Amino acid sequence: MSENLSEVFSTLPVEAQQTLVEKHLLDLLRLIPKESSAQILTTATSLKRKFDEAPKLDLRAKRNEIAMLLDELMRDAKSSFIKERSNREELLSEIVDTLVGWLNPIWSTVYEHRIRFLHAHNCLVFVTDALAQLADNSSIGGCKCSIMNLPIQFSLTDKTGKILKRFSVMGPQNLHRVLLWIWRDLLVSVLAYGTEREKSKMQDFLEDIELALGIRSLGKLVHGGKSGKFLQLISWDEDTGEDSESDYEEEEFGDITDTFGDYSCDDDVDDDDEDEDEESMRCPCSFHAPYWPENVNRERITLRRHLETRLFNVFELTPSLEIYNVLMSFTQSTYQTETRVQEILSRTAGDTPMNLVAALDIHILNGDSVKVAALLESYSYLLRPRDAPTLQCAVTVLYENPKYRARSLSILEKELTECMLAIYGLVRSCFTHIEAEVNKKDMLEILKLHNGSPGRKERVADWTEHVITPSSGALHPMAFAAMMMGLPMMPGTDDGDDADILSYVDLDQDDPELDDLRDSYRPNLKGIFAGWTDIGQTLKGGAGILVKVYLKAVELMPWLRGSDVVSEMTSRLRERPNKNHVFDALSNLSTFAKAQRKKINLTHAELKRRNAAKAGANASTSRASGSPLSPPANPLQSASTQSLLGSPSYSPSHSASNLSSNQPTSSAPSPPSVPHAPPPAPPQPPQPMLAYTYVPLVFGGPPGNPTFMPAHPHHPAPSVDDVD
Repeated sequence: MSENLSEVFSTLPVEAQQTLVEKHLLDLLRLIPKESSAQILTTATSLKRKFDEAPKLDLRAKRNEIAMLLDELMRDAKSSFIKERSNREELLSEIVDTLVGWLNPIWSTVYEHRIRFLHAHNCLVFVTDALAQLADNSSIGGCKCSIMNLPIQFSLTDKTGKILKRFSVMGPQNLHRVLLWIWRDLLVSVLAYGTEREKSKMQDFLEDIELALGIRSLGKLVHGGKSGKFLQLISWDEDTGEDSESDYEEEEFGDITDTFGDYSCDDDVDDDDEDEDEESMRCPCSFHAPYWPENVNRERITLRRHLETRLFNVFELTPSLEIYNVLMSFTQSTYQTETRVQEILSRTAGDTPMNLVAALDIHILNGDSVKVAALLESYSYLLRPRDAPTLQCAVTVLYENPKYRARSLSILEKELTECMLAIYGLVRSCFTHIEAEVNKKDMLEILKLHNGSPGRKERVADWTEHVITPSSGALHPMAFAAMMMGLPMMPGTDDGDDADILSYVDLDQDDPELDDLRDSYRPNLKGIFAGWTDIGQTLKGGAGILVKVYLKAVELMPWLRGSDVVSEMTSRLRERPNKNHVFDALSNLSTFAKAQRKKINLTHAELKRRNAAKAGANASTSRASGSPLSPPANPLQSASTQSLLGSPSYSPSHSASNLSSNQPTSSAPSPPSVPHAPPPAPPQPPQPMLAYTYVPLVFGGPPGNPTFMPAHPHHPAPSVDDVD
């Protein structure tokens, strides 16, 4: 009966519990023996004394105090325009001191007195919200650098005044480390000393911490505000551009810090019969606090299990690389966690684009090219323009595997071509008459003119004026209504100029809710195209793809060959503020075209230089050895030798003159010879051209006189022995 009553009583609201005690349970004290009623009264008195000794955490009064200080800060910012002096610095310091001074009483309540866990948790949530509100209002009335660089000293002290831990942080934006340290002490105290009802609220506590400080704070919570080994890779401070750990120093005090052993905390076992000396053998890792007793220290394992449960519940709904890194920063079994993550990803990767991007990011981090290829094969249609960085990293991972190298290059070419066509579509939306036949012919004539000539410059300006989209339409009804309500009008918001009236998607660049609209009206084609070109320059074989895409672009957009034409077009786009995305994309495409054109020209020049050098080398070799097709005649060579050598300059008359010169001469003149025409020779089949080979032969002539011998086309050139 008592167990059932306790279970029902724990589920009742506070008001219902108070009503039950006052109207029903108090009357029962009169019916029980006096000894039992006296014992109950003694217990109640002891509890009252325990609560009276604990610090008073008046959340309502503290909330009113902080609200009053923030209101005073707003009034001071308004009056500082007239007054010569401002109390801004004093007010900001007072707010920080008020919040920091409340942290030690909260810690003492939950850790030393072990009471009011839920109320202390709500107080920590309020401090977190107040610090966030202070960060938003810190720039009111002046620069926020003074408050962001304010040194803050904080020490955890027990009831005796002994300092257990000291923190030194720079600025209130780093106080979340102190909050997470106190929150960890609160949670392990709940697990060690809390009631079942309080323990059942662990998931609610973790959810509140996640909402207040973000999902990454759960990974830092188990480390007492520090980043784990995985979170250290992503702990870059986006605001300052520095490692956030550099502004954080802490000192630990107490003799227990010098007695830690050197073994892994994951090797601890949850055994109630452990030796009490084990407290002095715990490792000095970030999973422990040096002042924890052994029963509290054992609850760190339970806390990590609750954290894993919470993170996996979130991961199954919205998987992300950030949650994966948080899980891996404190998991006890890397293999089991990795297996469960892979199982969830295989089941949910194709549900939404965000799930697909998360799965790709995790597999890219692990270098798993096989799973990356499988996901792209099945669900690549889910990728959005803003997912281009993930796809680019996936292509790089695929290229590392020789099996998928060709596929990575095909994806590179496809994405480059599609991005180029998307830029062309944006350009056509701003220059609607660019595809008119008259304007296309005019552009071809302009490109034939000398670059920089006055005539070309005037014709380029006239051509741009003819092709640009006119912006003289009537005012859009929505723009007119906005003007009547007092909203500022921006130039270039006519009917034919842009469908995004008033540049709504540019109101808040950091709002993730507008990402889908930005993909439609303000796609970041400049960044996407630049990313793909960078990959093309780094991958082997990517340079040829870049040239191929350039040739396609020039064929589709002939005006891209004229730098002055593109400059004139971009200058017209600069005059329209809501066309900055088109201006950036066109400028990037023009830069790409210039680089590829320069590369092609350098390649042609290098090829021409090599051909000229090769031709010069051949000419010099021919001059040094003589022309092989016109060998020099040897006057001392006999007719038989000439016949054997088969010189192509051989003729019957030449042979006869050589023979007569070798016969003895007589004193009587020889009668004149009557030339007779030789009989026509029968037609011979064409002979193959003889290749001449240099052979230093001497037949009756002076030594060293070279002779050229024809080599048979099917046999090697004869040597001296072959001639004899």
